[in-house]
Parts: sequence; C-alpha cells; structure tokens
Amino acid sequence: MRSMHRISLGHGGVTASMQHPMEAVYYVISGEVDVEDLVANTRQLVGPGGMFLVDPWTAYRMSASSEGAELVGGPCPADPTLYDALWSA
Repeated sequence: MRSMHRISLGHGGVTASMQHPMEAVYYVISGEVDVEDLVANTRQLVGPGGMFLVDPWTAYRMSASSEGAELVGGPCPADPTLYDALWSA
C-alpha cells in the first residue's frame, strides 16, 4: 500500500510543501536532497543511497543540491489528496 513516486528535481529544484496524515519514506537515487522539516524547523542532507522517514502530519519540503536529484517514495498508505488536482476539471 506504499505509494511510489519518482521525483526528479533539477538544479536547485524544490518540491511544494507537503503534509500527510500518514508516514512517508523516500530513497535518494542520485544527487543530494535537503529535507526540511517545517514543523521542527530542522534540515537533513541525504545523499545517494540514503533514505529518510517523514512522520505523520509533519509538514516538509525537499530541495536538490546543485547537480539536481532523483528520488523514489511517498506516503504509506497512499495519500489521495496528492491526486486531487488530477481529477478537477
């Protein structure tokens, strides 16, 4: 029931701020990702082959280092609100 999204961030790319009622886990395929916990106001740098866990209800965002980054992962179980924009017309 884990969602698996592939996230490609270009040079200095940043995700939107996210928050889910469930945990989320990500694996860094390449590059380095700065993970910002917007609740605790902390940051963690995760490199290739690294994983990180985001606790439920934690607001967070990810940004790529200068060479960009590739990640896979997401919330578990899948968060249906991630897809709301796909269904609105």
